[in-house]
Amino acid sequence: MNPQDNLNLHLAESKAKHFLDSTFATYMDERDPLKALRDEFVIPTRGEIAPGADRPNEPCTYFCGNSLGLLPKAVARYVTEELQVWGEGAVNSHFKHRYGRPWVRIEETVQEQSARVVGAKKDEVAIMNTLTSNLHTLLAAFYTPTADRHKILIESKAFPSDHYAVESQIRWHQRHPKDSLICQEPRQGETLLRTEDILETIEKHGHEIAVVCFSGIQFYTGQYFEMEKITKAAQAKGCIVGWDLAHAAGNVPVQLHDWNVDFACWCSYKYLNSGPGGIAGIFVHERHAINFERNRLAGWWGHDKATRFDMINEFKPIAGAAGFQHSNPSVLTTSALLGSLSVFEKTTMSDMRAKSLLLTGYLYHLLTTEFSTDILEIITPADPEQRGAQLSLVFKRGKMMDIFEGLAKRAIIGDERKPDVIRIAPTPLYTRFEDVRLFVVNLKELVAEEKDRKKQCGKGAFSNKQEKDSKTVGETGSSDPRLLQPANPEQQQQQTVQQQETTSDLDLEINHNWSAVENFVKSNQMTRGPRQFAPFSRQEDGFVKIWDLAKDEFPNEAALQDLEGWLAGLEPGYLIRILLSDFNIDGLNSRQKGKAGYRGKIKSWGRDQIKNLHQAIAQRTVQPKDYTTKGYPLQGSIRSDGLEIQLVAYKLKELQSAKFKRLPADWLPVDRLTSSVAGVDYSLKKVYNII
Repeated sequence: MNPQDNLNLHLAESKAKHFLDSTFATYMDERDPLKALRDEFVIPTRGEIAPGADRPNEPCTYFCGNSLGLLPKAVARYVTEELQVWGEGAVNSHFKHRYGRPWVRIEETVQEQSARVVGAKKDEVAIMNTLTSNLHTLLAAFYTPTADRHKILIESKAFPSDHYAVESQIRWHQRHPKDSLICQEPRQGETLLRTEDILETIEKHGHEIAVVCFSGIQFYTGQYFEMEKITKAAQAKGCIVGWDLAHAAGNVPVQLHDWNVDFACWCSYKYLNSGPGGIAGIFVHERHAINFERNRLAGWWGHDKATRFDMINEFKPIAGAAGFQHSNPSVLTTSALLGSLSVFEKTTMSDMRAKSLLLTGYLYHLLTTEFSTDILEIITPADPEQRGAQLSLVFKRGKMMDIFEGLAKRAIIGDERKPDVIRIAPTPLYTRFEDVRLFVVNLKELVAEEKDRKKQCGKGAFSNKQEKDSKTVGETGSSDPRLLQPANPEQQQQQTVQQQETTSDLDLEINHNWSAVENFVKSNQMTRGPRQFAPFSRQEDGFVKIWDLAKDEFPNEAALQDLEGWLAGLEPGYLIRILLSDFNIDGLNSRQKGKAGYRGKIKSWGRDQIKNLHQAIAQRTVQPKDYTTKGYPLQGSIRSDGLEIQLVAYKLKELQSAKFKRLPADWLPVDRLTSSVAGVDYSLKKVYNII
């Protein structure tokens, strides 16, 4: 039965008025066949997650099992036992173990249950290393490029570590990714990859593809790829097929053996709940079990067990996946996985999937019925069969971090992914239907609070009426906003004080009839110091305020119009983070430049260079580090030739501020920056993105 039809049936049986009624969630939780498994986990309290939260002793609402699973209570027992055995037996515990788990065979304690989770035979699975290390190990064996068949096909937005691994393997074989890497892109205007497009790429390029290596479930969108269909099509063209199951293992049923997958790898700290940095696993199909001619990165733990301790230097690999092992596995991380898998032994993947379909289906229904698409969109597939537990929510107008932090203060834990996504993953082993309901109720409250703040801000937020009634940006007598002139200083100071008294966190909207530059300046005028979009020069000897220089330093209207046109022409949804300011920089001496935060010689960018950057951003291929100059030590700084305006790149869409917490400290010498609005001695404590 379709999950939504199933939910509709339960709604009628529950006598609840609607799906957001607590009666419905309680009804579903009481009838949940897996409800007892929640007690197998340590769930942080609200007070532990959000100090100061109400009801501090109640469990938090946790939706982050797709990033790090909760702690199974059994883990403490298994790890403690290994510590006890270590203390009592030391090295002898490799062969003599109080609890019957000698370390020389410790990986075997988790091999069979791991195989059941991924739909494999026991000998097709080995528990070893960590995910990216295992991907390298498998690619080293299965990626054997030839002159005619040397390409690897991956998804365009694969998890970065996978992308790095694939590129490095290509380079290891003295090839270049631009020639040997195919990144499957979604269609224009779409986020998800269509199976038919993947199959078309395989059909077109299969004769030159050596390996197809996709994620089982895409980490960002939550899309569950049609693994069996893709595997069959690729192998029909002679390709090796491997899968990264980081977000699939323990989340959705997979049948690696039956689907004839060549190899796969996964981590165990997400849905498998083995703890941060937990030991990982590999799958190698049994048809490759005794192909010892295939090159591999060998290690002594992959050597024949009967002669492993004879210490001979002739490598004889174990048949199957175990022959790819390198070193003896970590006993502590393996025992943690054993503790987690003891919970999986109390259920089945099919039962977990049945609950997951209902649980995530419930979340999907509430989000799509309680919120309009101008608040959030779900980029995860609507089809339940094409997703796992996770839904990826895209928030509009740069509000993601505000929403994310608001949820965190309420002890509701998901995770965020730049630029606008919050990932929510109801995990069937410990998530209740009531947790899903509470998430949606709290999200509605946060959205309502945001709307109330807009109303309370009044003139602090742009509106259509303000656009008509307000004067141009410069109010010093000129009608030309491009002169970037401020209001009268006394009037501006009074305005700032009034704003500080009436607002705590201004929410600026954008007048789409204005240029990016005009919106930038107006935003700075109307914003309190902490909401500055751009840090300005320190107000020290030898420096003058941007407002004092604006009229003199922008005599070239044509040049400014060119800059504005460039900004306006960028693809919506990408561009530029901050417009920075230091005018007349070439008139300063080295000491003064140093005080301003400049390091070494200033580098100017000509029009062609800026256009190249524009093209790169529009194509979404820009790497920030490639555009960092010796100017202000902020990510992506550039200088436009002649105008000496700094642009710190990323995203135009709407020039709207949002908290940006990931800027490395060494890129932001905040002690050298002040706000021209807040005053001479005000140092910025945060940098804000325009997203």
